[in-house]
Amino acid sequence: MLRAHLARQDEAKASLGDDWGDHDLLFTEPNGSPRHPADVADEFARLIKLAGLPRSPCMAYATVPPPWLSVRGDMKVIQHMLRH
Repeated sequence: MLRAHLARQDEAKASLGDDWGDHDLLFTEPNGSPRHPADVADEFARLIKLAGLPRSPCMAYATVPPPWLSVRGDMKVIQHMLRH
């Protein structure tokens, strides 16, 4: 799924050329510009509903650690991976 998304994004970059707003982001508006936070929250709510999960603010899910976090490791490496 991610590879398909990246392929579509590469096509958009190629077709827009200099009009592509390159912000080094994975999920963007169709022209490469950053997505508005409200749009991200709406999409998150849609996906939560689709998955059958209880409704909750985005940040409530951010407190759930990734499964690999239970593996012992250097906290600085983990912080870097989580971009904290």
